[in-house]
Amino acid sequence: MPLAKSRPAALPVQEKPKENGKINSIEEYVEESVDNYLRSLNGQPPHGMYRLLMRQVEPGLLRSVLEYCEGNKTLAARLLGISRLTLKKKLDTYGMSAGSK
Repeated sequence: MPLAKSRPAALPVQEKPKENGKINSIEEYVEESVDNYLRSLNGQPPHGMYRLLMRQVEPGLLRSVLEYCEGNKTLAARLLGISRLTLKKKLDTYGMSAGSK
């Protein structure tokens, strides 16, 4: 059996290295966004940051994966590394629907 190809450690946003303030990975984008949010609090304590971030990131992730999988929830769940039931619950949480595959 051939060895599996290695996967990138981060999802690239663009191919070029970071220059002139451009973001090179999703991790860098999220980190910069969180830093900006924390600075905007002006000393006020943040509340529920994980939930806030997930509600902003997860719907786009789910839409993109479902589109890539042509609405096939079983395949999308496998690609995401979650169960089909978990995917269904997440779709329900965000008021999203997908094909019945």
